[in-house]
Amino acid sequence: SSLKGESTPTPIRLVVYDWASADVASTLVEILIGEVLGYHVVQDATKTVSIFDGILKLAGCTSADCSQSQVNSHVAVETWLAEAITLFQNFQESNAAKAPEDLGSMGYNGDHNLFVKGSIRDIAYQDSGLALDFYKSF
Repeated sequence: SSLKGESTPTPIRLVVYDWASADVASTLVEILIGEVLGYHVVQDATKTVSIFDGILKLAGCTSADCSQSQVNSHVAVETWLAEAITLFQNFQESNAAKAPEDLGSMGYNGDHNLFVKGSIRDIAYQDSGLALDFYKSF
């Protein structure tokens, strides 16, 4: 199955952001849409680095002014809008017909952009063996 109303089969395209949790969530969504619901679904060939670039892919635009188009994607998960909320709101106002809709949370909360000074990280590891670098905890 493809998207309704399409004259030729169009796969449901997923935006995939370039971080591990987005890769996992996108793969789960691909399985659910494809294998459970029976739709033809594909992940974008290139991973998207910024939230706003994902918004542009969903809108089918290559820039904030939508002066040029690209093949649009249909679904994006792991879109942390806090990263680009002002850009997203401005884009919605100036491109209301094309702007993607925020459907809300997937049901889990997370923190992002947490940083620890190198000196604090080193002291924590020396004093208690607490690895504040994720790769040292394996």
